[in-house]
Amino acid sequence: MTGSPVEMGVAGEHGGGSRLSQDLRALLERGRGGALTLNEIEEALRGRGLAMLIFILALPFCLPVPIVGFTIPFGLAIAFFGVRLGFGLRPWLPGGLLEKKIPGHVLERILRGGEGVARWMERVVRSRWDFTRWPGMRCAIGVVIALCGLGLMLPVPFTNMIVGVAIILLALGIMEGDGLFVVLGFIAAAGFCGIIGAMFFLGRLGWETLWPAGAPG
Repeated sequence: MTGSPVEMGVAGEHGGGSRLSQDLRALLERGRGGALTLNEIEEALRGRGLAMLIFILALPFCLPVPIVGFTIPFGLAIAFFGVRLGFGLRPWLPGGLLEKKIPGHVLERILRGGEGVARWMERVVRSRWDFTRWPGMRCAIGVVIALCGLGLMLPVPFTNMIVGVAIILLALGIMEGDGLFVVLGFIAAAGFCGIIGAMFFLGRLGWETLWPAGAPG
C-alpha cells in the first residue's frame, strides 16, 4: 500500500476501508439537522479512532463556520483528546463537556464543509514515511495536538486557522500513516509558536520603549 492512495477512513486506527468523506456523510445523516453532543459524536465514531474525532473538532477553525461560544470547549476537548491519543487512552472529558450540544445548523455546516475538504485530501493523502509507529512518536504528536488545542483558546487574531490546519494535518497523519502530513503539521504548529513568540517579543519591546527600566514613574 505504500506509495499509493489509500481509502481515507481511519485505516491506521481501526483497519477499516471507509473513506473519510463517507464517514462524515454518515455522521451528517445520523444528526439529520438536529443537535448532537460530543458524547453522541464519539459514540457514532466508535471504532473509527480518536484522531477522527479530533479532525472533526478542528474543522470549524479552518472553515468559514461561526462557532461563537464553542472556541474554548472545542479547544479544551482537542487538548484532552490529544493527550489521550498520545498515550493510547479512550476519549474522556471533564465535567459536562461531553454533554455540550452542538446546534444542528452549526454541525451541518462543519460536516458539509469537512466533506469537501476530505474529498480533496483523499487525492493526496497516502501511506508514506510512516514513522508514526516509532517509539514515542505517537506521544509527541498527541502532545503537540494538545498544545495546539490550548492555543486555539488564546485571543490572538488570525491564528486559529494556522492552529486548526496543524491539528488536521497531524490527525490525518496518524489516521493514514502519512509521515509527510505529520511533518507539515509540525511545521504549521512551529509557525504558530513563532508568531506567538514574535508577538511576545514585540510587546515586551514596546513596553520597555514606553516605560524604560529605571525611568521615573
